[in-house]
Amino acid sequence: MSGLTPFLQTELLSLSSEARRKHPEIKEAAERLSAILRSFKERPGYNIANELSKSEDALRPFVLACETKQVKLVTIAIGCIQKLISFHAIPETSVRTILRKLTDISVHGVEIQLKILQTVLPLLTNYRSVHDDVLAEVKQDFFDVIYKDDWEREGERIYLWIGFFLLLIRK
Repeated sequence: MSGLTPFLQTELLSLSSEARRKHPEIKEAAERLSAILRSFKERPGYNIANELSKSEDALRPFVLACETKQVKLVTIAIGCIQKLISFHAIPETSVRTILRKLTDISVHGVEIQLKILQTVLPLLTNYRSVHDDVLAEVKQDFFDVIYKDDWEREGERIYLWIGFFLLLIRK
């Protein structure tokens, strides 16, 4: 888990700094999560991802950042959400919230949309709660994003489409 904590600490510092004046609630949530991460560091033997997956606190600064719809904050948030997902460090109960937030921020252009799609794929594979109605909602959102006319790089669209198709076959 050594890669998760340093990454999050660095990104939380960036998020806190970026949100400092306009969004004090994000700064506060980022500092709270940073303190939680430091407390885990002081207790050797703890599985940090497992501990983070038991609480909504791990997602709070990133969900708040997505709600601002400011590209810089959203970019940091997506990267952190993606990392948390890859370490299975978010609660199963938060999957719908994450999917909703990712859908909400899909209006921010191609780079953000690409990051969203790169985040959705591991979310679908790592979490069992993504099935039936949730999966149908994700499929619709995926198609809405991937088939927007403003995609500049056709290769990325094809790559994501193939990945998503293969994922659906496994589900």
